[in-house]
This record gives sequence, structure tokens and C-alpha cells, in this order.
Amino acid sequence: MINVIGINPCRELSRRAFEIIEGSDLIISGERNSHIINKKIDFYIKDLKSTVEFIDKNINKNICIIASGDPLFFGIGASLSSRYKMNILTETSSIAIAMSRINEDYHDAVFISLHGRSINGLAQRIEKNRKIIILTDDENNPSRIAKYLMEFNLNYEMYVFENLCYDNEKIYKLNPEEASKMSFSRLNIVYLKSNKDNYIYPDDDDLYKINSNITKSEIRDITLRLLNIKDNDVFWDIGAGSGFISISASKAAPGSLIYSIEKNKNALRNIYLNSRRYHSDINIIDGEAPYCLDDLPDPDAVFIGGSSGLIDDIIEYSYKRLRPGGRLVLNIATLNSLARAVNKMEKLFSNFSFEEVSVFKSSRILSTFRFEPVNPVFILHGEKDA
Repeated sequence: MINVIGINPCRELSRRAFEIIEGSDLIISGERNSHIINKKIDFYIKDLKSTVEFIDKNINKNICIIASGDPLFFGIGASLSSRYKMNILTETSSIAIAMSRINEDYHDAVFISLHGRSINGLAQRIEKNRKIIILTDDENNPSRIAKYLMEFNLNYEMYVFENLCYDNEKIYKLNPEEASKMSFSRLNIVYLKSNKDNYIYPDDDDLYKINSNITKSEIRDITLRLLNIKDNDVFWDIGAGSGFISISASKAAPGSLIYSIEKNKNALRNIYLNSRRYHSDINIIDGEAPYCLDDLPDPDAVFIGGSSGLIDDIIEYSYKRLRPGGRLVLNIATLNSLARAVNKMEKLFSNFSFEEVSVFKSSRILSTFRFEPVNPVFILHGEKDA
């Protein structure tokens, strides 16, 4: 039998928790919780893999796993529940205690765990939210989070809760600049709060760019619809230019993994500046496709906005790397490139089509208006067989 007991240093063990611990053959715990129960610990939790191995070796014994607060909330209980049949006894979570300390309503908060996870992509995940509660670790500590907020121009007030329920408990209310210069106890929770959301969408006229030859917003919207990028997708933006498509994709699918690939040094600088201005944490790759793509994960979607004469090679390489059901979309402005791309994609994709998109924008002339054309763009799209 496996029992998972949530404990909280603010509260004494319940009678039921005490009875389960006393009746166990083996006790598993993290170091921080071991002193609370004052019992011999048979296995200290270091990582999930070794913990599972220890449980499997002793599966016929009565095992008690000591966890913090609610074991099912980003805890060991959630990690093990799909593998074992368990009895779980929960406690008040550290988050509930933290919010009670500042009398804060948190039913509308977003919960994010950076414990053992990468901070990459956090900017676009939180920018629409006014309340974010973050579980941290040694690397993604409050100071690191504060520097990240500053890097991506995200305006939040920070609360840092240290050592909740212990004698050295501290609560800080800081701005990111203040928090970035401080060191904190390893045991902490971060709460971000803003009176307004930080969401901002890229504007054609407000981008850092080399020239006006960027993907226009009307073309961008069609392109993104065809790419159909979803959370957890891997997206390659080849010949990213200003980063307009990459940044827009990060807004459409904040949980996606985006690679913005560009060889021009000035364009790379613009992608960096635009991504920070528009709260978009994307992976910027300095290199020429297809030669720089080998180390990237296989994509679910690929956009080719620039090819520097290598259109055939890039299409063929992208097709080979696309996952089943993956989408490849190209924007092309010249007839020569169009002919080459159509010839190549028609051979590779059974599901392939293309269209020409023309946009006319109003322009004032004297006391009336007229339409002025924007250069037409050919949009090619293919979907790899599942």
C-alpha cells in the first residue's frame, strides 16, 4: 500500500496522518520535510526516476511518502498517481497560506511551476494575466524571475514569500528592479500582480526593421491561419526578417516552441529588440537555412519567408524534418521563385495548394479616397501526410 501524506509546518500532524506514518514499513521524504515528522527516513527524494525505482523495488511493503501541502498540486502525488494506486491525504498548500498572509483573493490567478522547468517562453504565457503565482527552484529564483521581467518589459509588482511557517518567515513587496538585486532563501513562492494586463500585439509601423519589406498584417493573418500553430508545437520561422511572424505565432500559441532563423546580423538585432518589446520569448538562431537546422527539434509547422536563392533545398529539408501532419507555408513575391517552389512542393506534398493575395489600402486624394495596391504575395501551403 502506498500512502502520500501532505504536511505543513504551520499545522500539527492530524491523527490520521500520524497513524499512517506509524504503521508504515518504509518512509520516503524530501530533506526539508523530514524534521517535521521526526522519524527515520528510508529514502530521500532526489528526483522522480530514482524515487520510482525505490518504490518498485519495495512495492509489496507499506510505503508512506511525505509531501509538502497538497501533493496533487505540482507535487509528488500528481507525478505518481498515474503509475500507482495510492491513498492521498492532503494538507493546506503553501500557496493558500501565502495568499492568506496578504489577504489576497487568488481564484483568478494563473499558477506556474518553474521548479525543474525552463523559464523560456514565460513572457508570452503570462502577459495576458494580472495575477500569477510561481513555484520556484534554485535556478529560477525570485532574482532571476525579476531580471526576466525586466528583460521582456513586463510590468508587475512582486511579492516574495520566504520560509512560510518557519521562525525566519519573511514577506517582501518589491518591484522587479529591487528584487533583481537581492538574494532570497531557497524556500520561497513568487506572486506577480498588475493592475492591467501587459498584452501587446506587434504593429507593422512600430517594428524595428531594416526596410518596409515585411510581412504585412493582412498576409500575416492568412499565413498564421494556414500554419495552425498550437501549444506544444515546434515552429520554424525561416528567414525571419523582423521576427513579425515568430512574435505573432507566440501570441497565437503561447505554449509553442518557436525558432526564429535569420542570417542577416542587422535583422537578428531587430528580432531581438522586437521580441523584447512585444514580450515574446522566442529562440533566435543565427545561421543560414538549411545548414543551421540540424540541431533543432523536428517541427510541426514551418514558415519560409526568405530563402536567399536556396528555396528548393529549404523546402526539401523542411519536408523531411516535418512531423506527420506538419504544415509548410511559404510567402513568395517573385514569379521565378514561385515557379521553383510550386514545382518542388507539388512533388513532395499530396495535399498542396497556393493562392495569390492582393491587398488595396485606402489613400486620401484631395477631398476623397482612392485605393492604392500593396505588392501581391503568393502563399503556398502543404500538409505532410499523417
